[in-house]
Amino acid sequence: MQACGIITLTTDFGLEDEYVGLLKGVMLCREPKLRLVDLCHALPPGDIAAAARLLRASWLFFPPGTVHLAVVDPGVGGSRKILALTVGEQFFVGPDNGIFSPWFNNTPPPQVRRVANTRLFLPRISATFHGRDIMAPVAAALAGGLPLAETGPALAPEECVRLALSQAQRVKDCLCGIIVARDHFGNLLSDICHEELAELAGDTNALLQVEVAGSAPLRLVRCYDEASVGETIALVGSRGVLEIAVNRSNAARSLGVDVGAAVTVRRRAPSPSR
Repeated sequence: MQACGIITLTTDFGLEDEYVGLLKGVMLCREPKLRLVDLCHALPPGDIAAAARLLRASWLFFPPGTVHLAVVDPGVGGSRKILALTVGEQFFVGPDNGIFSPWFNNTPPPQVRRVANTRLFLPRISATFHGRDIMAPVAAALAGGLPLAETGPALAPEECVRLALSQAQRVKDCLCGIIVARDHFGNLLSDICHEELAELAGDTNALLQVEVAGSAPLRLVRCYDEASVGETIALVGSRGVLEIAVNRSNAARSLGVDVGAAVTVRRRAPSPSR
């Protein structure tokens, strides 16, 4: 697989400190012609599951040969490994803490390497910033054309850490899920995907009724323009999952609801025509 010179960056660093800039500086020192894309730096600190979901929702929008550098690493300096892997025609670099869980059951499985080639690292390694001193230079080397095999020895996906990411459960005519994230607009993202909604509705044009944290039933709409200003609604957002929103307002603040709240989707038979 040929690298394309693009690296995406996903971290929980925020933008108040120098950490993101240092990642970029290290990579540009190694490969000055790289194109660096800030995917997200506002993940909740240490939230590995949030990082895994964000990567899963984003990676396919980048061209073949992209390198995705993911640094949400609360175990930095400990015994956890650092991984480099290929999924399809893209590369990933990050800690072995479950951040790449969405791909370990793929068919065919990803090619995984334990990053161990110290010649790629910076000369001095901080015990608290492996993102800068190990992962960034490895990502830059891959983006510059280094073969994956030269990053270190092979690992089977079964040897890597996996997270049990939450999944909606089907109970008769209901889907039961939870809120797993809140975006910048205050929209509440669930773990119920659009395929599950379609399966629940079936081919009978059944109506779907959505409730969050025991709320009154919400309308399921296609887009915000179908709702009144200030109306609380449910819709499938750009990530392909069910979201709870307040049109032109902040749902999390308006509803007093946050990550972990229950979401229920019920199937109702359509009213008989008269």
